[in-house]
Amino acid sequence: MHTLPGAGDPLSLSLSLRVRRGHEMEDALKQIRSCGPQEVKRLQVTLLPEDDSLHGERMDQGGELKKPLRVTFLSEDGALAEEGVDQGGVSRDFFQLLELKKPLRVTFLSEDGAIAEEGVDQGGVSREFFQLLVGQLLSADYGMFLHVEESRACWFNPASMESLDEFELVGIVLGLACYNGVIIDAHLPLPAYKKLMGLAPCFADLALLYPSLHNGLQQLLDFDGDVETTFCRCFEVEYEAFGAKQTVELMPGGSSMPVNSENRSHFVQLYTAWLLSGGVADQFAAFASGFHRVCGGPALSLFRYEEVELLVEGLPHLDFKLLQAGARYEGGYSAGHTTIAALWSVLLALPVDEKRAFLQFCTGCDRAPVAGLGALRLLVQRAGPDSEKLPTAHTCFNTLLLPEYCSRAKLQRKLMTAIQNSQGFGLQ
Repeated sequence: MHTLPGAGDPLSLSLSLRVRRGHEMEDALKQIRSCGPQEVKRLQVTLLPEDDSLHGERMDQGGELKKPLRVTFLSEDGALAEEGVDQGGVSRDFFQLLELKKPLRVTFLSEDGAIAEEGVDQGGVSREFFQLLVGQLLSADYGMFLHVEESRACWFNPASMESLDEFELVGIVLGLACYNGVIIDAHLPLPAYKKLMGLAPCFADLALLYPSLHNGLQQLLDFDGDVETTFCRCFEVEYEAFGAKQTVELMPGGSSMPVNSENRSHFVQLYTAWLLSGGVADQFAAFASGFHRVCGGPALSLFRYEEVELLVEGLPHLDFKLLQAGARYEGGYSAGHTTIAALWSVLLALPVDEKRAFLQFCTGCDRAPVAGLGALRLLVQRAGPDSEKLPTAHTCFNTLLLPEYCSRAKLQRKLMTAIQNSQGFGLQ
C-alpha cells in the first residue's frame, strides 16, 4: 500500500484513497478504518485571542487561520459539557472527527500497486470506485446482506458472522458517497431509510422487501374462518443461517402459542417488527452509526426518508427522452446530424439494463440524478471521422466522444462493445 496524502492529516482539504484494481474493498476499508475514532460527539468550537493561556491546536492554512483553538465536547443534547480543559488532546480528537467530512479523491492502481491509472479524479473516478466497492460490500457472497430476489432489494443478514465494525464501515461508505454527491445502486429498501431517520417501519413497509410474505400475512389477517387449524402457525419465526433452519420465538413461550383469530394482529405486528427491526437491531445500529458519522447533523433532519433515499440511490427509472432533450453537442455535431440521429435511435431502443450500462459508461453511475435525466446534460463530442476506434467517455464531465461512423449498424456495434468493456481509466 502507498502512503495516503491527506488520509492521516486532519487539516488536509481532501480525503485521498489509493486502491488497487481487484482489491477495492480490501484497500479502501483499511484506509477508512484509519480515519479517526468510532464515536462522534457534538462540539463547541471557540477561536481564542492570541494571548489566551489555554492553547489548543493551531489551524494554519496559508496563514489564514492562526488563532489558537479551544474545543469542548458536549452531551448529545448539547446541554452538558464534558469535564476537562482543552490542552491539545481534545482539539486533536476534534480534527480526527473532521477527517471523513472532506471531498474524496480516488486513484486506481495496478494490481501490484506500482502504476497509477491515467484518470484524474474530477468525480468520475470516485463514482466508479463507489460502484465497485458497494457492489462488493453488499454481495451475498460476503454474508453481511441478503438478496431478496422478488423485490431485488438487499437486507441485513440476521445470521451474519461479521463483526459490527464491518457494518459500521458499510454505513461510512454509503455516507461518504452521499457526502460527495455520488449516487450508488445500494438496493436498500425504503424501510432502511425510514430507520436511518429514526422512524419505525410498519407492516406496509414489509411489502417493499418481502411482497409475497406480506401478501400471505395479509391473507392471515383477512381470513374469515378457523385461523388456528388452517394456518397452523405459532408465535415464532424461522430463517435460514448458512443452510440450516433457525427458529426464534417472537415472545416468551411463543413456540407453544398458536395463532388464532384473536391474536393474529399481534402476531403480524411482532413478525414484522422482528424482520425489519429486532432480528437485525445490532447490525443496523452499527450501520446507522457509520452513516451518521459522515452525514449526521442538523441538515440531515431537514430531509424526509424518501428524500434521503433519492440522495443516496437517485431515481430508479430512466427516461432517455429527457436525456436526449437536455443533451449538448460539440465538434461539428448538432441535434439534426445524421450520426446523432442514429445514436438516439440506438439508445432509445435499448433495454433497461443496457441503458444503465450506457449511463455507467458515460457518467460513472447507472442511476438518474435526483432531478432526473434531464438535469444530467450529456455532452456528445465528435471524435474524428469514421474509423475502427471505439467511443470513449470522460465520466467526470458526462462526455461521450463519438467518431462519425458511416452507418447506424456500425455505431451500434462499436457503442455496445465500448459500454460492455468500460472499466478502467486508460491503464493497460
